[in-house]
Amino acid sequence: MTNPINENQFFQKAVSCLCENLSIETAFIHLMAHLRRHMPADILFLELLDLETLALITIAAADDGKSVRPDLVTYIPKDLFRRSYRRLKDEGQQIQVFNRLDMKTDFKDDLFWPERKDQSFIVVDLDILEDGKRAVFIIQAFGWDKFNDSHTRLISLLYHPVRMAAFSAVRQYRISLLGKMLAERSAAYPDEALFSRLGLEIIGSNTGLKDVMRQVRQVASVDSPVLILGETGVGKELVANAIHQLSGRSSGPFIKVNAGAIPDTLIDSELFGHEKGAFTGALTQKKGRFERAHTGTLFLDEIGELPLHAQVRMLRVLQNRIIERVGGAAPIFVDVRVLSATNRNLTDMIRRNAFREDLFYRLNVFPIIIPPLRHRSQDIPSLVQYFVKQKCIKLKIQKEPTIRAEDIRVLKEYPWPGNIRELENLIERSLIHMKGKEDFRYLKLEELTRSQDSGPAVFTSVSTTAVSSSMDEILKDHIAATLALTRGKIHGKNGAAEKLGMNPNTLRSRMRKLGIPFKKDGWTPKNKAGASY
Repeated sequence: MTNPINENQFFQKAVSCLCENLSIETAFIHLMAHLRRHMPADILFLELLDLETLALITIAAADDGKSVRPDLVTYIPKDLFRRSYRRLKDEGQQIQVFNRLDMKTDFKDDLFWPERKDQSFIVVDLDILEDGKRAVFIIQAFGWDKFNDSHTRLISLLYHPVRMAAFSAVRQYRISLLGKMLAERSAAYPDEALFSRLGLEIIGSNTGLKDVMRQVRQVASVDSPVLILGETGVGKELVANAIHQLSGRSSGPFIKVNAGAIPDTLIDSELFGHEKGAFTGALTQKKGRFERAHTGTLFLDEIGELPLHAQVRMLRVLQNRIIERVGGAAPIFVDVRVLSATNRNLTDMIRRNAFREDLFYRLNVFPIIIPPLRHRSQDIPSLVQYFVKQKCIKLKIQKEPTIRAEDIRVLKEYPWPGNIRELENLIERSLIHMKGKEDFRYLKLEELTRSQDSGPAVFTSVSTTAVSSSMDEILKDHIAATLALTRGKIHGKNGAAEKLGMNPNTLRSRMRKLGIPFKKDGWTPKNKAGASY
């Protein structure tokens, strides 16, 4: 670049590159070739900067003459953002140069191009705000100290044409993103689309619940009994409903009975019905749940709570499909498919003579185990969006709040002892707290803390800093307890990563952040209870 640059020609050629191409990707390819004649330029980026999460979302890029759309998300360290944003705000600089960024140090695991730690950047704030995100244009060059004042001058000439092209591209990106989401939801998540048409909401049917829904499809078309196992709040009733809706009995009734909610003295009457005058208060004849479920499906929730005397009659019904009402003598044939569910260990109950072994084998023809929410954290973003939408309708909130990425991260790291029901209650409680407030733009989730007596989780509204600190303590204790169970084993079968539902590398990274040492560090730490891990 020994010859002086004709700035007018440089400007006109750049405008031509940006305006003569319909797509921002093609425009970037031509603009890249033009810039390289006058300055270092290895990659061009158009980014959306989320000012809340400090995430850079790549919506268009060009590299070595080829257009790429990597959909990369890179998080900016807070101290780096404060330094750069202060210059932007205080000095009114629209263009900033970063000639000595050490990508290994400054960006940790989130890199643009990880094979090169020595990179230089020119960052242009385009002053375009879209849904709380700010559009920026970035020129990247491999190596340090690549940009000087003359390069900054050239880029400043292109500010307005680049801004105009970016404005159109950002709007187009939003439209294409919405279309892509709708198309992918139908194509990549056929189960969710199917269940949605059936009036069901099965969040995670192709992710965290993929195996469960595969089993649902396998067993739905036959009349075999199904035993649904899982912790409280994982969605056992929803799975039972899905089996019914996909079966040949979908046009028949779906009758639910919670065995744990019916007094022992009334359980026979509720299940099998009673005749008029069968007992004090039986003023009329009553059909039981089995009769009401005729030609359809009966869902016995909390089957482990069923008293022993009712278990005997239940066994006869499953064997013969014949019931007798309380106080009656005439046998009644019922064509019913039985689905049952429990959060209890029935095998252990059999050993304690609290549950009949023969009934267990009748019910346990096809068991389906639903994983707890802590083992399907990938479904949490979709669950949060679903609950926010549903609760806003319920609470008559006109505009749905935005969920910040850092809140999703916190929710993913929480163990969720109450599973999906606990998450649902948290969302509703947070919306109630925020309803009517003027700054109701972002959903401010409450802190997840444990009570001193290790009882159920309690929630307290606190600042973001306190939330992060308290969550770190909870995570540290939770990880330490898991490591104690696995005797320090992180990777492999029955390792801590498997039990926590995390990638082993992610778990090690989290342990470093929380100050939990490894066995390979040369010493074995002890947790609060004194157990080594």
